Amino acid sequence: MRPFYNFARVATGEVVPQLLALLTRQDEDAADDEYNLARAAYQCLQLYAQAVGPNIVPPVLQFVEQHLRSEDWHYREAAVAAFGAIMEGPEEKTLEPIVKQALPILISMMEDSSVFVKDSTAYALGRITEACSDAIDPNTHLDPLIRSLFAGIHDSKMAASCCWALMNLADRFSGDFDASSNPITPHFNQSVQTLLEVTSQAGAETTVRTTSYEVLSAFVQHAATDSFPAIAELSDVIIKRLEETIPLQNQVVSIEDKIALEEMQTSLSTVLQSIIQRLEKEIRPLGDRIMGVNLQILNTVGAKSSVPEAIFATISGLANAMEEEFFKYMEAFSPFLYNALANQEEPSVCSMAIGLVSDITRSMGERSQPYCDNFMNHLLNNLRVCLPLTLPRSITFSMTDTATNPLIECCSVESV
Repeated sequence: MRPFYNFARVATGEVVPQLLALLTRQDEDAADDEYNLARAAYQCLQLYAQAVGPNIVPPVLQFVEQHLRSEDWHYREAAVAAFGAIMEGPEEKTLEPIVKQALPILISMMEDSSVFVKDSTAYALGRITEACSDAIDPNTHLDPLIRSLFAGIHDSKMAASCCWALMNLADRFSGDFDASSNPITPHFNQSVQTLLEVTSQAGAETTVRTTSYEVLSAFVQHAATDSFPAIAELSDVIIKRLEETIPLQNQVVSIEDKIALEEMQTSLSTVLQSIIQRLEKEIRPLGDRIMGVNLQILNTVGAKSSVPEAIFATISGLANAMEEEFFKYMEAFSPFLYNALANQEEPSVCSMAIGLVSDITRSMGERSQPYCDNFMNHLLNNLRVCLPLTLPRSITFSMTDTATNPLIECCSVESV
């Protein structure tokens, strides 16, 4: 084993101050994806924190305390960035009291006069909610924190960081799956309303809309049962928005239009999937409408599209919720499923379809029998193409082969 000489730990006093100084060398004209000196120093400081653990805390705290209130935005931004950079490395029990003390200041800095400071603050809050979430007191910090993050979500520069932090909060404070309420419950309705407003804005950037839908999905997934009425109302809005995307297919005139439409349909389908998974059997009254819009989208979506994967995931959740009642949709849906099973040129779609076959047969039980032969023919054909083996010309499964899987229970497969 290679000897470990603690070079980084020994050099902390000399290296870290240099990195902190370089953080103040921001390039305000740099693009978001442009690598520059300040960003390189930030990345190095992150890695250094992981290497030396608690040793990174004293010099960084000294720098933060010195410059957090600086009149020069370069130093304020560097101080906030440095604080967020050390959230991974030192143990959480070391960081927790520091974060508790710093949170009110950081939340207030979401209203800083400099957009660069606000952007770095949002990212630092994302780091805190991910790595040191136990320091967030739901009674003291949660309300102003959620308010500040939703205020920042309207700014395209900081929207991604705000959404990331909000998703972390939804996960952190979700509580027990069957709990009637959790710390997010008092904020749920207003959060949903804000996200619907952001995603409905005509001039909203695609990235802002997409990340906002991700937050909406996360809030639904982690919602307590007291929020179910609001989720039921949300389902109507999401289905309506999906229905409104169908005519847009005829208006696509460029690659950019196609990408934007597919991202919107995928995002909406993901939210709908979360709603179905959370409401479970309570979604059944909307089953006809959900399948109707999904079938229309499958019928209009172009080739080489990623949308069918999201649609199949939604249908999988609906099949689990509907159980035997899902049978009424199979005649209309089965051609799309067979096509996907035979689409070996798109492995992800084919793989999703294979999983969906399992979900459908498990949910419908014996009512899946009329479709099982076709299912097995497609599955065996996929095996024949993908595996270097010779399958027999005829395979017959009897009821004694398995007691659990109706796909095998009910099949008599002819040559494929």
